[in-house]
Amino acid sequence: MVLSQAYNEALKDKLTKSKVKKMWNECKKITDKRKKGKVFEDFTKKLLVLEHGFLIDKPNKQTINEEIDILVQNKVTSTHWIMYGSPYIMVECKNKSEPIESKELRDFITKIENHSGYCTLGLFLSTSGFTKGCKTELVSLRRTPIKLALIDGKSIDNFFKSNMEVKEFLEQFITESIQ
Repeated sequence: MVLSQAYNEALKDKLTKSKVKKMWNECKKITDKRKKGKVFEDFTKKLLVLEHGFLIDKPNKQTINEEIDILVQNKVTSTHWIMYGSPYIMVECKNKSEPIESKELRDFITKIENHSGYCTLGLFLSTSGFTKGCKTELVSLRRTPIKLALIDGKSIDNFFKSNMEVKEFLEQFITESIQ
């Protein structure tokens, strides 16, 4: 189901950082494996909608050979976001007990590469973090147009303790990935 701009705006009007923080705290408590991923994706959509200029386009988009957890229209007008030339941002969400392995990250990078005509930015959110192999994978991306932010649960906790806006929070991780 495609979510309209009107839906995004209505959702944004009802959300505040403190409401999304409560959702995050609830998300961390879920133990049912079937519900964990879905609730984390719902949380992530609401977190992203807090930023004016991010519109949820297609959640759980199925193609012939892949599923995209969240596809975001990037309508942010600041220079940082424009310079990447990425009208869409692909988002992967994993609510697992173990850190993400580099194979899962490579699979996500392949999804972005498969859609390089309209997407060069990716956000990979994992409640349990990432292995050292994932951080090594980021280094290899530096010579490509793809920019990818790895965001773990601790970083999300720190975001909610800060005065940062979503855009600043994400910019920090994208910048780290290219340094």
